Amino acid sequence: MKRMKLGAAAAVLCLILGMTAQAAGSSASGVQISQDPITATVVKADGTTVESAQVIPVIEEGNTEAPAATVESALGIGSGEKYASYKLEVSLELNGEDVKLSGGSVTMTFQIPGVTANSKVAVLHWADGSSEPEKLSATAGEGTVTATFTSFSPVQIVVAEAEQPAQPEEPSDSSNGGNSSSSSSGSSNGSQYNFGNSVGGVQVSQNPITATVVKADGTTVENAQTVVAIKEGNGQVVDTKTAESALGIGSGAGYTSYQFDASLTLGGEKVSLKGGNVTVAFRVPGVTANSKVAVFHWAEGSAKPERLAAIAGDGIVTVTFTSFSPVQIVVANGTAAAVSPKTAEGNELYMAAAVAVIALTGFAVCMKKARY
Repeated sequence: MKRMKLGAAAAVLCLILGMTAQAAGSSASGVQISQDPITATVVKADGTTVESAQVIPVIEEGNTEAPAATVESALGIGSGEKYASYKLEVSLELNGEDVKLSGGSVTMTFQIPGVTANSKVAVLHWADGSSEPEKLSATAGEGTVTATFTSFSPVQIVVAEAEQPAQPEEPSDSSNGGNSSSSSSGSSNGSQYNFGNSVGGVQVSQNPITATVVKADGTTVENAQTVVAIKEGNGQVVDTKTAESALGIGSGAGYTSYQFDASLTLGGEKVSLKGGNVTVAFRVPGVTANSKVAVFHWAEGSAKPERLAAIAGDGIVTVTFTSFSPVQIVVANGTAAAVSPKTAEGNELYMAAAVAVIALTGFAVCMKKARY
């Protein structure tokens, strides 16, 4: 009987720990989706149909996107108006195995930074083998986008960006070689920045930066009004140990990584800084002034990254550059605001699990004493 009680207590502990693991969210490109099970009839890879299966939605980084004209039409915005883009690969899993829906539909809610109930959003999906996207039924909420799917794979979620008033340029700081950013590295929020399109969930301020630069033909331009541009990177990242050390977190604590190529442009032409430095603001999902962040940069031709001076604010990370090209921003998990709604619940479950461990230990000790 004692063994049965001990076994029952252990089973409860395992159930609590299992619930805790399930509460974690799946994240990609700054977007998160709950890992709560969805009931659906699905087909496995071997053709077996499973009714009322408890499947889990999974998202990964994607690379499929629609032309700007298609996105603008879907959002109902004018040509050239800005929008944030999140490219994903969405799938359903049953016990870790990819499965497909067998008819019907499922509704999923994605957590996306900055979205409100008034946001213009669109969800585009490419059915298997199709080169043209279809627009799915979607609704914007406070920090969420809910969409209804009948099949999965490549998905692009786009959010029209509200116009933000341009801010006056700050005076040049002669202490940094005559180059200055129109942003302040001590700013606590991104309200004074005019951010551009999203790359991997990150946006860069499009406010002009006054700098002395060198053009491709060798011409030097003083007090040039430059703009920083970002594009998809080639996946250049630091190893996990280096990132954890820079963030000051323990091994396996986890962090979110954003990789992209940054460049300084003048009239659309790529230019290089001529001495000095500039400070650039990036909008990074969920970052707060209390977030642990680190920024790495690979100088042209270098295989070794350097860590740049960076400051976290509410929704932004400001970074000081002396040159550009590959950049990686890492944010320690648990220090950003844009977390899955289940995260808080997960913490409570961990506490419950800890209590269960202590109770189970005490129970075992009592059982041992009872024998003597």
